[in-house]
Amino acid sequence: MTSRCGNCTNRATSRAAAKMVPPAQPPEEHRGFEVFFVPEQRSWYYRDAPDAPTQGASYRSAFQAKLAIDAALNEAPVPELARKRK
Repeated sequence: MTSRCGNCTNRATSRAAAKMVPPAQPPEEHRGFEVFFVPEQRSWYYRDAPDAPTQGASYRSAFQAKLAIDAALNEAPVPELARKRK
């Protein structure tokens, strides 16, 4: 009977979990753009119509994709703390 320490077992389990494809996420709408997840690439993208090609960049979260949309529209909100005080 062979025995394995917890370190080897945990590493093998974590590697196997890292290779798994994450579950599909529902698409979202933000300012007229579709924000959608591609599980095989583990990335979020946005496009202006469901049948349009994706934009060039990919994002790690839907939030980052929404920020990119805001920046592309040149209307990104300025946080209250970032404004200059008089």
